[in-house]
Amino acid sequence: MAEHNVRVRSTPIRHPQAKPSERCMREISKFGKIYCSQNHRKWAELLPKIEKWLNTTVADSTGFTPVELLFEAKKPDLFEKILTKLPENLPEPETIGDKVMKAYARMRKKAKGRRKRRKTGNKTWERKVNEKVLVRAQPASDAAKFIHPCEGPYIRSRGDTTIHICDINHQWES
Repeated sequence: MAEHNVRVRSTPIRHPQAKPSERCMREISKFGKIYCSQNHRKWAELLPKIEKWLNTTVADSTGFTPVELLFEAKKPDLFEKILTKLPENLPEPETIGDKVMKAYARMRKKAKGRRKRRKTGNKTWERKVNEKVLVRAQPASDAAKFIHPCEGPYIRSRGDTTIHICDINHQWES
């Protein structure tokens, strides 16, 4: 691995969120839930589009797209075909090294901000009457991966120890 300049990194077994591939799979799963919830058979034809969306979306953590940092591709410009830019208004071209250093500096700054905002203590949810809540749905089968995990919103109507909910129009209670 070292001769191919690959660094081996171990991740905890019980913490799949730490694996970069799991984060990517979570994003793909989100797109599947959004676009395939009505027709589960569409997922195969949507995968190339999802791949393009993920690779050409500017990451908030770096400020660049993945294809821009990895393959030196140009950042997608929505207005490029519509508007003509004058040569003096064009930005200076950046080398891949400059982009990587800017992305690294931005990620460090974002991490520092997250550390500052980190929640401390144990916060508890105080239930209120007429508060909108979501109810976790029971999946119909194991094949229903693209169905939304929650139903609602419902309104909490009354009760201190038990939660009574009704739909938005107050038509039924459970």
